[in-house]
Amino acid sequence: MQSIEHWLHFYAGRALLMFNLQDAAVERLHLALKCNPRFDRAASSLGFIYASMRQYPVAARYFEQALQINPQAAGLWFNLGFIHEEQKHFAQAIEAFRKAVALNPKIDRAWYGMGLAHAALGEHEKAAEAVSGSGHVAADEPLPLVPAGNGASPPEPPRQSRRNRRASGKI
Repeated sequence: MQSIEHWLHFYAGRALLMFNLQDAAVERLHLALKCNPRFDRAASSLGFIYASMRQYPVAARYFEQALQINPQAAGLWFNLGFIHEEQKHFAQAIEAFRKAVALNPKIDRAWYGMGLAHAALGEHEKAAEAVSGSGHVAADEPLPLVPAGNGASPPEPPRQSRRNRRASGKI
């Protein structure tokens, strides 16, 4: 029987985050990784926490660790690109964003981030190309990280129920 101890530490860490207890959450997520070094969800959660604390080199290491385990996770590639962009490592950001959109072309934030990185390098034609690959990201929107968890693309926004659409006159 496979141990579930890593899941217990993982969910304890996630719960601690809900109460804004980052230090305790980090400790539990490290324990989850110690129990199962191939637990990409714990590694990506640690990357997300360190990114939120603006400890970008540490965050990058955890996103890279998660990507070694799950290289098909487009959201993780986006997060790594975001981290590189924040550190002004634009060539590395472009590469990570390219991998994200190759896996999921609908990650608009990755197209937009790639455009910003190209623009920062003075590659304005490539920047325009990348931004045009994006479907609908406004130029003044921030580029938030994809929520930690499974490294997948962010969920679609909730749809209004039929009753709420009828009440608002949208039916």
